[in-house]
Amino acid sequence: MFFDSHCHLYMKDFNDDREAVVARARAAGVVGMVFIGYSLDSSQRAVELAEELDGCYAAVGIHPHDAKSGSTEVWQSLAALARSSSRVVAVWCTPVSLIRGAKVAAQPHISMTRPRNQRTFFILPLQEGGFD
Repeated sequence: MFFDSHCHLYMKDFNDDREAVVARARAAGVVGMVFIGYSLDSSQRAVELAEELDGCYAAVGIHPHDAKSGSTEVWQSLAALARSSSRVVAVWCTPVSLIRGAKVAAQPHISMTRPRNQRTFFILPLQEGGFD
């Protein structure tokens, strides 16, 4: 039994054979998947696909390489998207200022960091009550 915790099956590269890819994964023992959004648009597509497939979920966020595109409005839209579906299981690459202040969403947080960057563990303590 396997669970794919990071995939992008919503991408157009899979438009022609998405169902076959999912069927092969299921036949190989994959019982669930998390589709990782890397922008507002891809996060919306990840949520839509997760809602269509049993055992599938989504994480919404912005890839660190595109952090400059993460305006307050975009993060508010991502937060609303996260709250809109029970299939959203995480918010990722969230700016620390939003974690500490705005409390982005009710889901866990995925942090993309490098092994040597120990600072991540010191800046992520959440306010009492976590996300809401």
